[in-house]
Amino acid sequence: MSMPQTDDVRRDPSRSLPGEGRAGAGTPRRTGPGTGRGRRTAGGGARSPTTASRSGVRPPRGARRRARLTAERLAWVHPARSEIEFESRFQLLVAVLLSARSTDRMATRLARELLARYPDPGALAAAEPEEVERILRPIGFFRVKSRALIALAQVLDRRHHGRVPGTMAELLELPGVGRKSANTILGVGFGVPGIIADRHLIRVAGRVRLVHGTDPDLVEAQIRPLLPRSLWTPFSLRTTLHGRYVCLARRPLCERCVLNDFCPSSTTAGLPMEERRRIVMTLARRPPGPSALGPDPTSARDPT
Repeated sequence: MSMPQTDDVRRDPSRSLPGEGRAGAGTPRRTGPGTGRGRRTAGGGARSPTTASRSGVRPPRGARRRARLTAERLAWVHPARSEIEFESRFQLLVAVLLSARSTDRMATRLARELLARYPDPGALAAAEPEEVERILRPIGFFRVKSRALIALAQVLDRRHHGRVPGTMAELLELPGVGRKSANTILGVGFGVPGIIADRHLIRVAGRVRLVHGTDPDLVEAQIRPLLPRSLWTPFSLRTTLHGRYVCLARRPLCERCVLNDFCPSSTTAGLPMEERRRIVMTLARRPPGPSALGPDPTSARDPT
């Protein structure tokens, strides 16, 4: 099943990098008391606060500019796709739930094997737990996941006529589905934009200082206002790939990172800026996809 098309922010790598050209370009304007730039709605009242501000958490200073640069740069080197392969939304949903504490490759393989035996929610709803466990045995927590998938299939068969619902509210009512899984299903399966706050995105966003904290719901709420809605899903998918193959948990590969010349956490900060930008431009000339990550990206894959 092909992924819905999404808007992109690809940019010609030959154009100037941040800090070059017109002074102050790309720098967000200050707003608030004393600046004469208070943010107003058309009716004259103040804009309603975002979810993040209502919760008392605002993105760090300069996060909007860094978010746009991050989205732009990651589009140079990563495709906006999930590593979960699927042929139907039900298969996608099953694979997403199986991927918890496992790899997308393993989840894809076992979801395919499971649906070969139980091709729709009705069939899986009537399955014996022991038979499902036998198929899912290679994956972690296979007994828990087997019973959860059977319960999920029963709800889909009974309440949704065997179809995967396409709204956040309905998805969150399904057993085992949280906001991260729901945003994945909506973004990848339905083309509905969303921020997929998995552990890789949370790590990258924290290191680039787009967000405060690591709570998935607060991370999602802080990133949403930083980017156009059309970029939420591609940004999420690319950031996940970046965290999985480059911005590793234990040792980030900053010397292979297109964000290294503006990332506050970069380990290349001791190098001259010219050298850091040379690294960025070298990476930017490679085509998007696994080849952009190096000769053998699986060898550097984050094991967490």
